[in-house]
Amino acid sequence: MSVILEALKRAKKAKTDNVEGDRGFKIATILSPVNVAEKRRLSLFKILSLVGIGGGLIFFLVTVLLLSPKTPVTKTPVREEVRYNDQENLETPKIVKSDTGSEPRKAPPVMELQKPEPLNDPVRETSSPLKIARKETPVQNIPQKEIKPEPPKRQPQLKTYVKISPPPKESLENPDAKKDKPPEQIPIELNPPQSSSYHFNLGVFYQGEGKLKEAKEEYEKVLSLAPSHVEAHNNLGVVYKDLGRLEMAIAEYRKAITLDPQYKKARSNLATALYLKGDLESATSESRLAIVLDPNDLEVYNILGLIYKKQNKTQEAIEVFRKALAIDAGHPPTHYNLAMMLEKFENIPEAMFHYQKFVDLSRARGDNSDLVGKVVKHLTRLSSP
Repeated sequence: MSVILEALKRAKKAKTDNVEGDRGFKIATILSPVNVAEKRRLSLFKILSLVGIGGGLIFFLVTVLLLSPKTPVTKTPVREEVRYNDQENLETPKIVKSDTGSEPRKAPPVMELQKPEPLNDPVRETSSPLKIARKETPVQNIPQKEIKPEPPKRQPQLKTYVKISPPPKESLENPDAKKDKPPEQIPIELNPPQSSSYHFNLGVFYQGEGKLKEAKEEYEKVLSLAPSHVEAHNNLGVVYKDLGRLEMAIAEYRKAITLDPQYKKARSNLATALYLKGDLESATSESRLAIVLDPNDLEVYNILGLIYKKQNKTQEAIEVFRKALAIDAGHPPTHYNLAMMLEKFENIPEAMFHYQKFVDLSRARGDNSDLVGKVVKHLTRLSSP
């Protein structure tokens, strides 16, 4: 609006000036009516142009003011910074305001620099003009666990086991020909060929396979390397007995007992060899010693019962066989031996009972097939009037 008013004032002033000019001065030329009208049109055009421009500017400004968002005017907070005087006391900080914080903060305490003490060791001195003395806390002596070196791992010794089959069973028709107990199952260690254990295990293998000659050679090699090998003496005695060399078998058993008087297996085998040889008195004493060493040795009770049978001590034999059955009631040969003694003692009903037990147990195990048939026929005769 101010622009429009200003334009009107200028137009009015120009008109006034023209009137005064006409009055005060002589006009050299006379204006025609056409020129006057044209000037008026130009003046009016200028006025309208100015008015349009001013109105457009006003409209633009009003539009800008209405559409622009009002932004609040905020004051930037002043933050105080701490600076230190270089020449003054370091402990007194200066507080300087800055425009990045709201509250003043104190300066951290200043570490005092101590002059390092000279080192006595000239080798460790350095050319540095200033050293910072640091307060070191003493390190406590923490007891460390003593690390013991691990012992070298031993290579595991491989072992295999050979199942030793018992020697061929003798017919129960002749219980006097009692076999020695076979050697127990012994672990075979894979040792060098020249060691006694190697030959011993090989002898056990040959003996289990029934190769008595090869087993004898291996046991002899064992005794040449280790003369005090108790098990080798005992097993060699079993091989000699199976070969029919009772004297040599008895000698080997006695050597084993001399080396180990508590070796009950050699004592039992010695009693069997003496019984087969016919030395009943020595066999009886060795059997009783074996029973003392092992009161549950079923084989020794059977040997002692057969000794009493040969000595015609029927009552003593029956008592010994009953003790054997108390140890193992499922042993077929003991039932057979007791049945014979009871039949000899004329106790037929009990004898038939033990004969029948022998048949049932043997059939269940698949043993003594030939003797089972004969016992069945004998039972038929005993049961007939």
